[in-house]
Amino acid sequence: MAIVIGVCGQIASGKTTVAKIISQEYNFHFTSFGDYVRSKAQEMQLTISRQVLQNLGQSLLETDINSFCRHVVFQNQWDSKSNLVIDGVRHVSVIHELEKILFPLKFKLLFIDTSSSIRNDRLKENERSNIDSHITEIDVKSKLKNMATYKIDGGLSLADIESEIKQFMLHLGSVT
Repeated sequence: MAIVIGVCGQIASGKTTVAKIISQEYNFHFTSFGDYVRSKAQEMQLTISRQVLQNLGQSLLETDINSFCRHVVFQNQWDSKSNLVIDGVRHVSVIHELEKILFPLKFKLLFIDTSSSIRNDRLKENERSNIDSHITEIDVKSKLKNMATYKIDGGLSLADIESEIKQFMLHLGSVT
């Protein structure tokens, strides 16, 4: 049976890096909430900024969470026989919706835990203020870390992150 991994963490924690390593090294199909929201913003001819993307993502979530999650899951023609990694899970409600959509497949949550000083170093100067204050960050900070199946320190070197990912994959039983 296929495995589905949702990758979550705060802004600039290394979510996409980890999700892409899982996709490339372990042959998981890749999809991303951020990519979907960006494509919708472009379709709507919105100016792309973190604030615009956060607001649009929140609007998509509040308007029709099921449709939003389905579009993300299936945006790259994934089929349920293949393993899937979903980048950018940000809400408890999204986790519950994904579990419904993906049933009977098991959904595992991987939290990327990175200190605020490292995250600030990764952001451009103009992106640093109030990075954790948007409503989309509330669940990430307060709930998702505790819900995660596994946690990886996003402040480690790339080689150490790859080693942690391998441990996580062993934990899931998807690597021999």
